[in-house]
Amino acid sequence: TYFLAELVDEWGNPLNSNENGLLVSATVVIDGQEETAPITDRGDGTFLFARTIKIAGEHDVRVFVDNEEPETSPFKVQIVAGSLQPSASVVRAFRHDSGAEFAKECATRVSCITVAAGELVQFQVLAYDEYQNRRYQNPSDSTGGCSFRVGGASTDELSVARFDADDGTYVFNASLTAVPAGAGLTYVDVWFGAVADSTNGTVGGGSFALTVTAAEASAERSYITLLWEVDSSVCPLASDRACVTVDAASDVNFQVHLVDAFGNELTRATSLPVTYSLGDDASRIEVPSVSGRYSIVVRGAALEVAGEYSIGVYLDGNALAAGPVRIDVV
Repeated sequence: TYFLAELVDEWGNPLNSNENGLLVSATVVIDGQEETAPITDRGDGTFLFARTIKIAGEHDVRVFVDNEEPETSPFKVQIVAGSLQPSASVVRAFRHDSGAEFAKECATRVSCITVAAGELVQFQVLAYDEYQNRRYQNPSDSTGGCSFRVGGASTDELSVARFDADDGTYVFNASLTAVPAGAGLTYVDVWFGAVADSTNGTVGGGSFALTVTAAEASAERSYITLLWEVDSSVCPLASDRACVTVDAASDVNFQVHLVDAFGNELTRATSLPVTYSLGDDASRIEVPSVSGRYSIVVRGAALEVAGEYSIGVYLDGNALAAGPVRIDVV
């Protein structure tokens, strides 16, 4: 930023020269620090000085003549943010019900938040210039708004973020119901403008991720399998046929597969109690979790008499829709 200081007399008339050899100097106060600005005597009573100011905001400029500060000094200069820099801009994520004060800044290829399937997560896009000065965007800016892509959709499936006039940011929501294979990461890309801009790049410099985990287990979707030597088939409903036929006094092993309402299988223990009963009127027995797995062992001592046995499995007191299962003992 260039400044021009002019020598005048007590009535405000330009001196047009510095024949008295006055010493003129200048400083700029940037972020509380006073910095000297190099100054050039132009020989006509004016002095040119410049200072590169990278911090947006209001700053004081001070001029001294023979080490004395005139009444017109200091004066204020307002510096605004520079050109939009997508790679320096920021995306933040937070759960919709927690509020923006809990937002986490997203980094490239790193998960910035963990959400359960079906949980609403909100993203906030903050624009910055190359010097990390915040730009308060407007939909009428030359950037043409903000677009995003969630979960690896093709570039022609971009969605448009909503402009929040209260704080000059763009916001968008996502609610993912499927847990991705592997680490459960879903990648998100954001661009300023209406198209995927390969020239300027994505906001934040690349894709960032969120981790999606299974929601709470659902009695409607959970199911039971038989664990019998090498066989591990899904048990049919008791009304269809028996899950297994065994000799009297034989142990029978089952596994309970907990699945959320979106069809994602849980790989962790549930906070809900899992119980089973052998027969409609029998007392319910708690099924413990071992490394997130729930196994039921029906001991042969309970199956000494030939006949049909019914096993009911319950999640938080609610019977699994995939049960009860039947054992035929011969």
